[in-house]
Amino acid sequence: MDKQIENQILDRRSFKNFLGAGTGDKVPGKKTVWAFREKLTESGLVEDLFAQFNYNLEQKELIFYQGLLLDASFSVAPRQRNTREENQKIC
Repeated sequence: MDKQIENQILDRRSFKNFLGAGTGDKVPGKKTVWAFREKLTESGLVEDLFAQFNYNLEQKELIFYQGLLLDASFSVAPRQRNTREENQKIC
């Protein structure tokens, strides 16, 4: 995931803008992203950041009652090899 973040920063102007980085500026690599995430987790600041994020959403009247943080990576699923006739028999 950290390598994907590094690639997104290198590829997307919006990510660079968010970080305040210009086109030719050096951007954080995957090890830096990992180390930052570890420091946030160890210090317990993740919960504080989410609380502040939720507060900001509430101030803009964007209230969410439930949320999930998901890994958005792709995985390979097996392909179905049944014929149409076999599928009809199964249903």
